[in-house]
Amino acid sequence: MSNVYIYEEQPRLVYSFKDFIEVIESAAVTYHQIDLPEGDTLTGEIRFNLFSSIEKYQSSLKNIFSRMVKEMDEAVKNRYPKLEKLNFLSLHITEVAALKDLFQTKSGKTTHQTFTFNNLTVDEQLNKIVLKQDELQLFLNAGLNMVIKFQRHFDELKRNVELIKQEDFELPPSMNPDPNEATYDNPLAYFEYLISKNGVFKLLRDFKPSEDEYDYGYVSYDDDTQTKNYEEQDLETGEWDTVTYKFSDHLYSILVKQFNQAKSFMDLAVNKAETKKRIKLSITLWISILTYLKGQVELNNNFKNYEILARPIKSLITYLYEKYGDFCPEPNKIAQELLKTSKQYQLPESKPLAIPQLSQPAMFRWTKGLAEKNSTTLHAVLNKNFIQNIELTDFHKAFSGGYPEHNYKIRWVDMTPNGKHTNKVTLLYLFKKLAGHGLIDLPFESPELIIRLGRIFQDHKGQPLVNLPQSKSGLSKAKKEFTHAKSQLDKVIAVLIE
Repeated sequence: MSNVYIYEEQPRLVYSFKDFIEVIESAAVTYHQIDLPEGDTLTGEIRFNLFSSIEKYQSSLKNIFSRMVKEMDEAVKNRYPKLEKLNFLSLHITEVAALKDLFQTKSGKTTHQTFTFNNLTVDEQLNKIVLKQDELQLFLNAGLNMVIKFQRHFDELKRNVELIKQEDFELPPSMNPDPNEATYDNPLAYFEYLISKNGVFKLLRDFKPSEDEYDYGYVSYDDDTQTKNYEEQDLETGEWDTVTYKFSDHLYSILVKQFNQAKSFMDLAVNKAETKKRIKLSITLWISILTYLKGQVELNNNFKNYEILARPIKSLITYLYEKYGDFCPEPNKIAQELLKTSKQYQLPESKPLAIPQLSQPAMFRWTKGLAEKNSTTLHAVLNKNFIQNIELTDFHKAFSGGYPEHNYKIRWVDMTPNGKHTNKVTLLYLFKKLAGHGLIDLPFESPELIIRLGRIFQDHKGQPLVNLPQSKSGLSKAKKEFTHAKSQLDKVIAVLIE
């Protein structure tokens, strides 16, 4: 008896619309051999899409439909701009219409002529087995009915979006401001969070490797020094190296960012104040809060390892007295000590502050060619399949150096082959190529490159990119695989280095 290749797995019940199309479009009649005692007549059963009955096939389609509807509703909700919602829906409405055409002839009848049907066997007598036309028609009708249900649901979603004003859409969770971030009303909110609400220890908890990172097997953590180490493989030589991340460096970068934000909001509040009395009240309150926070850092034993927390606090006190001295209260002992080595605090100009900028900018910077031309070329390729509806002027900011706006993020929407996760490998592949050709200001091996990618990019759902170091380590294996996405990126790199 000839060996017959038998498919054992069931079709995946998936969330993505792309996979639903594949379930319908790859419809195939297959023969499944049923093993019998030797000498008995060879037998088996015909299955459509790996299902032995129309009932099981219909059940599968219903499950896919309910999951897809849930995902589509969530995807529309998570897009805030009305135009972005409508563009997203229009794309899928077009796909549904094209899919519906696969099932129907011009006369409207359901047909199987556009599908492929085969018996996956090597035995000639099995190839004689076919599925009866009336049985096949039941499967085709089930698929068509499900496509029609999709079409009706998408059309209804689109009508609802068209009827609602932009300002009436609910802000997606990913766009909601962090309640602990500095604001115009409370410029010192984040420092209060760090010190009075133990935010620094929550940062430390998030800094420590996750269970997934430990499972990956290339990370270790030293609790005494609050340092984590990643074992990363050189993509060219294959040699392994240890990359170290210190919590103190992580905390310092956050303090610099929050210092600048607090200062900006203070300046904005002073400039918008309608009376001198209002300015004086605000500055007196800020100095009182800063003085309290400085005392908390120095007196609380829990902060003995985090004396750096006091540095931006002292710098903000100095800044207020030097720039807005006429509106400040009489300096207390803390302020007097800080001002001993500074200029007269009544002077309106601000001096260089005690806390410096980071040595590296938070954005990348073009180092070859014309910056705007490079950004235009790269944007033209990425904005089709890799990033989500970002204007050229906004995209150019990612390569202009300096610090981003607080809410500046670019969604990387290239997906993994199974359609479930953001494909971080293609993002890393792009920046490896940019760095390797000297087009940007950091080498690919620099730990700062990973930090910048995390600041600038987010996943397709608007959430932070996670496990970038591990994805970077896995890139050496992934780069051996040829994909259409990598081909597109290689082409644009070739244009940039001309």
